[in-house]
Amino acid sequence: MAIQTKSYRFGFRRYGFEDVRREIDPYIVLNAFTHTYTRIYQTATNSSGGRTKNYDLRAKGPDRVASTVVELGGQWIGNATVQKYAYDLIVNELKFGVIDASYTHGGGKSILVASNGRHNFTSLPEMISKFPKEVSDELSDALRLLDEMAQTLDVTSPQDSPRAREWDSMTFTSWINQTVTHEETRTMLQAMCTTMIAQSADVVSFLHILFYIRAANGIANLQIYEQQYRVRGGTQAPAIKMAEELGHNVMHYNSPVTLIKQFERNGMCGLICSTCNSHTIPH
Repeated sequence: MAIQTKSYRFGFRRYGFEDVRREIDPYIVLNAFTHTYTRIYQTATNSSGGRTKNYDLRAKGPDRVASTVVELGGQWIGNATVQKYAYDLIVNELKFGVIDASYTHGGGKSILVASNGRHNFTSLPEMISKFPKEVSDELSDALRLLDEMAQTLDVTSPQDSPRAREWDSMTFTSWINQTVTHEETRTMLQAMCTTMIAQSADVVSFLHILFYIRAANGIANLQIYEQQYRVRGGTQAPAIKMAEELGHNVMHYNSPVTLIKQFERNGMCGLICSTCNSHTIPH
């Protein structure tokens, strides 16, 4: 899973940690590095980071920053071209080092195990070509179709697409099963979904998949350049560092929000939580 797609909704420089801290105090949401203005950070879990999760093999514990972590959630960030804001925040502002770990930058050491044998590859097109021809052709056609459908979306309002209701009412697995017939092709597309967004294809809206591809300006960016780097210390490390700087007055763990209520008269929102104090914030 890549940390952040190139979505116009998410701007790390415009709404970056340092800018927010200077201008309106550190009232931001830190969930999988998606920032929005608010006065608290509230999460149902016991840690920050959203779908990023470090586990330290040496200390045998989660939510650590170390050189011996394995990542149980999101693992990659993209390069500075396709994920400018995420890269800028993590590398330039928070000063984390990165490691080029893309499976297409491994000098031929990346391995595909297919029905026709074991293959090394150095690029996504080469990997696809290693499958049996009928699978390779079908997979190439499916990826091209996904790109074409994604391009019909307005990235700022995907819900306004003429087919938005249809696409949002089906899962990615539904589309896969309707579109391709070879089991190996289906498995590959499902695996791509898991690596892109760390969710199973049978629970993800097809509209969300198309928006994700559109926001990245093509599925190739998602599979290659948006999964190019690993973060030293683990991909949860930036969220842990930001949470420490925000402090306990802002961070509210183990606090699931059970109701969000908007008050129309004054433009405020109320967050109702069963295990903590409720909060009222500007809408």
